[in-house]
Amino acid sequence: MEVDRFEYGRLTLEGSNVTFDALTSARQDLSFHTLEHKCVEHLGISELTPDIMRTLRLLGKDGYTNAAAILADKNDFPGIDCVRFGDTEDVILDREAATNVSAIEQVDRAVAMFARYYRYERIEGMERVQTDRIPLEAFCEAVANALVHRTWDVRANVQIALYDDRVVVTSPGSLPAGLTTEQYLYRQISMLRNPIVAEVFLKLDYIEKFGTGIARIRRAYRDSINQPIFDVRGGMVAVTLPVTDAFEGSEEEVQVLKALSGGRIMSRSEIEKQTGLSRMRTLAALESLLERNAIVRQGTGRATKYECS
Repeated sequence: MEVDRFEYGRLTLEGSNVTFDALTSARQDLSFHTLEHKCVEHLGISELTPDIMRTLRLLGKDGYTNAAAILADKNDFPGIDCVRFGDTEDVILDREAATNVSAIEQVDRAVAMFARYYRYERIEGMERVQTDRIPLEAFCEAVANALVHRTWDVRANVQIALYDDRVVVTSPGSLPAGLTTEQYLYRQISMLRNPIVAEVFLKLDYIEKFGTGIARIRRAYRDSINQPIFDVRGGMVAVTLPVTDAFEGSEEEVQVLKALSGGRIMSRSEIEKQTGLSRMRTLAALESLLERNAIVRQGTGRATKYECS
């Protein structure tokens, strides 16, 4: 079976137990003002010295590593492409591209664009309360994880698509070798594609803990009817973060929607088992939700199933 030169290079690295971000960077004329500012802020240092760079594994015996280049102010690596769409994907309302710059700056610029469109203030009594339509914690985790786990030798940007009702973060590159989709979704990730970059992101509080990204995103949605969707296929990993706007309905309707969240398709009996509702209460909730276009019905008779609209 033929493999392209990038895939061959990755297989060679895996065989030698060396990660891409640990290799010596082809470019050594690098500056680190953004990284230094963040390290001063989060690590309690006064400046980013060569000794600290060595401790962070950004500087080796042969010079700066690829991890250092990825975090440098200017580099030759791809970045992120944030696009805000209108009613259709033919309508682009705003765009923010951050390429050939520090991965730290990429996260910060993505968060700034997120805040422009999903953050608002509401009045509670005499106070203004800041609210995010999509949990900021989940968005930051999705973007940071996309950069930490992406394949940096693929000349493609992390795509961040902003819609009125959701954000989709798509990272180029499949899962690390030896990691199954089930392990990615339901267990801690013990194998890191770019462990040096991940360690720096951890120290700078961009990620909470190794292997907990998916759990952290799920936790941010624990009280929401709308749930995140994780899609692993081919050469990409996509995370869909829906808005958490409140749904006004009966307790039974909320229970049914929670059962169907996350893209699940279920029969009435499965919904009854999941929610603990009686047959009559389940049917009443389903009919009400169908009338409100909150769910859709598939099939007929015994084959009838339901899913969120």
